[in-house]
Amino acid sequence: MYTGDVDMERLSTQLSLFPAVLQAHNSSAAERAITQVTKVATIADMLAAQGRGTQSLFSEVDKLLRLYLTVPMSNATAERSFSSLRRLKTFLRSTMSERRLNHLLFLHIHKDLTDGLDLRKVLRSFCFASERREVYFGKI
Repeated sequence: MYTGDVDMERLSTQLSLFPAVLQAHNSSAAERAITQVTKVATIADMLAAQGRGTQSLFSEVDKLLRLYLTVPMSNATAERSFSSLRRLKTFLRSTMSERRLNHLLFLHIHKDLTDGLDLRKVLRSFCFASERREVYFGKI
């Protein structure tokens, strides 16, 4: 975030008006009244429920919420990715092309998704992709 990204005067004004928006939200949504704001997500949900007009009225608050909710709190994911890359490179350095390394790294990083794959379906789609593979691997 840079100096000119958020207008601090407008942000201050918008934050001073924010309790009134909270009261308006509570009066219009009595069954989902917010008594205490303990999470940033509560404010984001409230602004989303009020509609685009309120979001544009509180543009600076909306900017900060978007930044807060999209920027990761740590770089642990990136560190794990680089750690995985280092282990893979060490293990497969002699026979690894850049393309294959990228594919294996992608599979390793997203192993929560790849663990759910049906390997028989993957094998079938690989074998039936060309006639030569079908002859070589046979019917599966």
